Amino acid sequence: MNRRIDDIGKKDRPNAKKIIIALSIIAVLFMSIFALIALGTFVGYVYQNYFAGKAGYIYSVVLEYRECAYLWSGVFGAAVMVQGYNNQQDVVVSSCGMYDTNLLFYCLQPDVDHEVMASQALPTDIDWNSLQAASPADVDAYLQINGTHLMSAEKAFLQTVTYEIGNTQYIVPATYTRKVNESIPSSFNLGIMKDGNGNLIFITHILENFTRGFNNRVYNYQMILPLRNGTNPTYYFFTDPNDVCPEGEGQLPNAGNVIGNVSTSSGERLQNVIVVVGQKSAITNINGFYNLSTPAGSYYIFGVKSGYQAYVGNLTVEAGNTTAHNFIMVLEAVPNPNTGPGNDVGPNADVGPGEDVGPGVAPRVPIVEQPRRIEGVDYVISLSRINRKLVIGNFLQEIVSFYSYKQSIANLKFRIEGENLSSIVKLDKQSMSIAPNTNDQLTLTIFGEGQPGIYNGSLIIEGDLNEKIPIIIELLSKDRLPVESLLIMLDIDNKEIFGNQKLKFKTALHNLLTDQSYPVSLQYTIQDTNGTTIWSDYSNVYVQTSFSLLKTAILPNNLPTGDYILRVTANYLGLSSGASASFSIVLPFYERIFLGLKVWIWLAILLFLLAVLLAAWLLRRYIKGKKRYNAKVEYSELPKPGNKSAFVGKIAETEHKTYFDLEQFKVHTIVAGATGGGKSVAAQIIVEEALLKNIAVIVFDPTAQWSGMLRKGTDKNMLKLYDNFGMKPSQARSFNGNVRQITNALEVIDIKKYIKPGDIQIFALNKLDPKDIDIFVANSIREVFHANFSETPEIKLLIVYDEVHRLLPKFGGSGEGFLQIERGCREFRKWGVGILMISQVLADFVGQIKANINTEIQMRTRDEGDLDRIKTKYGPEVLQGLVKASVGSGMVENPAYNRGRPYFVSFRPLLHNTQRLADEELEKYNKYNELIDDLQYQFEQLEALKQDVFDLKLQLKLALDKVKSGNFNMVEIYLQELVPRVAKMWVKLGKSPKKRELKLIDIKSLKEEMKKAEDSRKEYEKQNVKEKSEEKKEEKKVLKYEKTVDFNKALNFSNGITVTSLQELLDVMPNITGTTFRHHVNQTKNDIADWISKEFDNELAEKIRQSKTNEEYVKILEADKTKNNKPITEKKSDTESEKDSDESNNKAESEQDSEEWKDLRNKLNSLEDDQKINLLEKSGKKYNNEVNIKFSLGLLYHKKKEYDRSEQEYRQILESNPKNLKALYYLGGLMKVQKKYKEAIEYFNKYLEFRKDDRVKGLVDRLKAKV
Repeated sequence: MNRRIDDIGKKDRPNAKKIIIALSIIAVLFMSIFALIALGTFVGYVYQNYFAGKAGYIYSVVLEYRECAYLWSGVFGAAVMVQGYNNQQDVVVSSCGMYDTNLLFYCLQPDVDHEVMASQALPTDIDWNSLQAASPADVDAYLQINGTHLMSAEKAFLQTVTYEIGNTQYIVPATYTRKVNESIPSSFNLGIMKDGNGNLIFITHILENFTRGFNNRVYNYQMILPLRNGTNPTYYFFTDPNDVCPEGEGQLPNAGNVIGNVSTSSGERLQNVIVVVGQKSAITNINGFYNLSTPAGSYYIFGVKSGYQAYVGNLTVEAGNTTAHNFIMVLEAVPNPNTGPGNDVGPNADVGPGEDVGPGVAPRVPIVEQPRRIEGVDYVISLSRINRKLVIGNFLQEIVSFYSYKQSIANLKFRIEGENLSSIVKLDKQSMSIAPNTNDQLTLTIFGEGQPGIYNGSLIIEGDLNEKIPIIIELLSKDRLPVESLLIMLDIDNKEIFGNQKLKFKTALHNLLTDQSYPVSLQYTIQDTNGTTIWSDYSNVYVQTSFSLLKTAILPNNLPTGDYILRVTANYLGLSSGASASFSIVLPFYERIFLGLKVWIWLAILLFLLAVLLAAWLLRRYIKGKKRYNAKVEYSELPKPGNKSAFVGKIAETEHKTYFDLEQFKVHTIVAGATGGGKSVAAQIIVEEALLKNIAVIVFDPTAQWSGMLRKGTDKNMLKLYDNFGMKPSQARSFNGNVRQITNALEVIDIKKYIKPGDIQIFALNKLDPKDIDIFVANSIREVFHANFSETPEIKLLIVYDEVHRLLPKFGGSGEGFLQIERGCREFRKWGVGILMISQVLADFVGQIKANINTEIQMRTRDEGDLDRIKTKYGPEVLQGLVKASVGSGMVENPAYNRGRPYFVSFRPLLHNTQRLADEELEKYNKYNELIDDLQYQFEQLEALKQDVFDLKLQLKLALDKVKSGNFNMVEIYLQELVPRVAKMWVKLGKSPKKRELKLIDIKSLKEEMKKAEDSRKEYEKQNVKEKSEEKKEEKKVLKYEKTVDFNKALNFSNGITVTSLQELLDVMPNITGTTFRHHVNQTKNDIADWISKEFDNELAEKIRQSKTNEEYVKILEADKTKNNKPITEKKSDTESEKDSDESNNKAESEQDSEEWKDLRNKLNSLEDDQKINLLEKSGKKYNNEVNIKFSLGLLYHKKKEYDRSEQEYRQILESNPKNLKALYYLGGLMKVQKKYKEAIEYFNKYLEFRKDDRVKGLVDRLKAKV
């Protein structure tokens, strides 16, 4: 028994491992969904127009992906001195930004090292006297990160560099940024300093000679600057405030002047070109003119401007003379620009040595220069005129940049002047506002529409700036160009992007002039459908044959959804070509609106609900694992409070009060359980409720335990429980009644005398021997039959038999009282008399007792028979609850409650005293009851003598009431007065009263009553056998394909499979192929058709006989089942009835789940074999007692030739029932098909032990011959 309880506990205990797995699966689902959402950020594509490889060669293609350091930004350019230039210079930086920033300083002291410093504080706000070295931790503190962060300054600033500010040298933490082709960075240093106010200052040396930086462009400084995540700070640039430059340097001895004009190859003058000679520099004005003074000597002269190749030349300056040096800037041609945000990718290799520029020839590589304020100039416009040629049908775009150095916001308005020009030129905006020291752009889109010719006009700029930019557009017809020199194609990676994605696109250029290469300037814009420019960029390439560029446009955040146009304009050889492509910005699916909310919100809600459901499921599972009772309870199907309702407690482990219907106790009740399990308490609660509802109760008590009902409850442990059930201690009470000690088992009990509504009469049998108790119980039943009660629909009396198991022979009883109780169970209810039995066991109760038990209350028990009965009848969950049941809780089952399903009740505490009366008190009850009975007998005699005893009767009743309440002192007082008065009456009459004698039953009469009970039992058994026999022989309706034949009539295939129904034949037929099919179906025989004809249907058999393949057999059977699977009459023969008797154990095992099996079988009909197995395996876990599931699984595994699994299913059936003939027969066949002949013989012999079957015997003989 202990083993069983342990097994139950382990089986139903929550499986922690499964819970962890479930949580892990949910976590993976969460991570997967968010990973899919974020995937778009990391998906990229590589474009390659072509790879110029040759057959027979192996090429290695290296793809490099770089992620930007979003907490840093890069600044680079040329830092030069321009006398007279005294404006503050700054840059607004953003995450991952790269800023080409040329810096012009008023003074860079000669003959010393120069520095560029950058800080978010203005130089006037820096305390230069407290300047000191900063630490990487200071930078990390600004960035709000720690030293373990990937972008921490502590990971980069690992070296030191010395800087001299004024006359003080500072050794500060530093790092180096890389220049092109530099394996170990050593050129561009970067240090960190701070002042006493905590202002961070980033410092780098200005290189003496220009060199190629990280992006292969020429400049003399580069640095990286930090920015806190999500911010766009402004950095101010300055140099050493202690630098001193001599005044009037141009008048110094040995000084000479250099002047000149800078223009394009087409003759247009270029303004804002930085011209550097030695240590001196200047900027060309609007006419392209520059003028500077420098000491005499030979120099390199540099010309630098955005979009153009850097000019490098040689000149000699003579003291006191002016040297004129004019030069031309050529459009930038970049053979191999590096890849980065918005940068280009080209196919060719790097050109040039990549060394620093010094003595010798410097490479002509351009740098990008942003115009800076020139002394006396408030603004700079990037274009002074527009002169373009355009082929009809094409378009081109021009971008005009405006740089404002005004102290206030500059408001500008634009319009096109020129009637014919305005028809082909469209502006992307009509006005703009430019903040001080910032810039903005205007995009002009020129369409090749109209007649060929020259279109003149101007771009008029009005407002705070008033300028006019001349525009000359020559439209050329296609026949004017004999050969199209440049073919341009534009391809967008993804036509639909999200608002926060980058737009990747490819530009393919094809030079159709095979004998000529030329530079091409590419200008890109992205505009919305209203013509507003939202992004622009440019590139300069040198086209020889073909060229492909991959560009990435970083679009502004939060762009509205809709259609956009990407345009590219190519300017080359004085001509322009263009191409365009459209794309759309769409919302990610999770940002779309569904039913008023974004999809991601719905997903979050769904995930939250799933998490809640999972948590609820896990919590429910946890609670269920902790719960002792898992029986299903439908509260609506339980008795409700009412006049005849008994409040007995609560549904176990709930706060739901529960009631019993007292009228149900007419169809008798039994309370069973082990000693100490609370069975007596449960029964006494029922009796208390019956008394409270004015129902009379008679108790036959073998232990006198019930005598405590005559006293009020005082047990503190019991009173503590009142509050749990909504009860008050004031409700504790005693019950009106009496207790009588029975000393003679033959004493006749006048039942009617003791029936008083609301009173309890206890007959203490504790002084009787067990066999005498048997007799007394039989005698009490007899008295009820002789009481001549009238029939009534309401319960009037509840008779309680405690410790009724003592009447059973196994507990020392004779069984006679048991027979009488069985008789009473059948008859009493018509008189409104209910029987309440209390026993340690229930399994041994048979016959009409079980048949007439309406309410079963099972408390905790250790009896194997009761445990097996409960498991078989109600299932393992109920058994588990009963095994775990606490004292005072038990299982209740009544067909009228909870749809007949058992449930568990925690019974309320008792109202009366839990302790029985002491023997001394019981003796007093016996003593005074005897005296009162004697006086009562004398009163009857006196009344017969015509004496008035009315007052005496009243006084006697008062004495009896005091006996019931246990007030024996008052009883004594009443009797001391009554006894003398009665004696005087007899003296007065001159007579003596007759002595009261105990009325005993005649033994003969008792035996007659016992004989009636035995006859009743035999009649019941005879009738029961007759009913069973009739049930076995009666005709019943079954579906055609569900009808089964006996095993000795089964169809046995040569592969070991046996079928006993048309459904089984349909299931196995797809596997009856090849040799097996030909063995049974050939020219000489058709075993399948013969079997169908003999056992089921001749018409179906003929259809089968005319077919030749197993596929046709399957189709015929399926069609027949669809059309003709109707109920047919099946009458069991005597032989089959005998077989049913042999297999009763088999059927008993499956009765529990017979309804479930029917439902399951209907579902299986439409499934494939693998689906059937899956469903059966799941159902097997739920209905582990269902033998049919195991048989079906065994058969399906047999079909699939998974013999081990098939054998396992059949063996499990035999473990629970070793006499299961079907399992023995199938196992024999399974062993036979595997050629395990000895095992097959063993199983067939076991089969023959229980049934004679000549066919199986012959099979055994043949197998023995093979062995």
